[in-house]
Amino acid sequence: MSDPEGLHDLNVPSRSDMRWADMAAELEFTQLDSVRATASKWRDVLVSLVALISTAIAIGGPRSAQGLAACDRIIVGLLLGVSLATLLAAVVVSASASFGIPTKIALTGEALRSWSSDTTTCAVRSIKISLVLFVVGISGVAISGLIGFIAS
Repeated sequence: MSDPEGLHDLNVPSRSDMRWADMAAELEFTQLDSVRATASKWRDVLVSLVALISTAIAIGGPRSAQGLAACDRIIVGLLLGVSLATLLAAVVVSASASFGIPTKIALTGEALRSWSSDTTTCAVRSIKISLVLFVVGISGVAISGLIGFIAS
């Protein structure tokens, strides 16, 4: 199976390879906008969930807490307070990822490229942090509900 004309030895990229290379090159210019759009959607979801959880706690909490002993009521109340604070922190962190933190940058191509890369990295990190805060906050709400259920 020799190639007498040597056509397969040239390593010529396929049309698909060229398209992927073009997309990768374009991503350098659009990745920050994409990450910020994702962070904005995540922030909106978090705000909605925090509002829903807060409303449910405000409506059902006082009635549910009446049947608990004073010590259990304090534990559940503190856990809910810490959980809601953690959920609000998740909202703030995701908002900073979606809007960014205003900074002054030099008006050169290399400075803009560096700022865009650093800002994208920071936004991705903030999204991950807000996800962890969200899981911790939701877990706290669930644990407080479980404590309230078991203690009543």
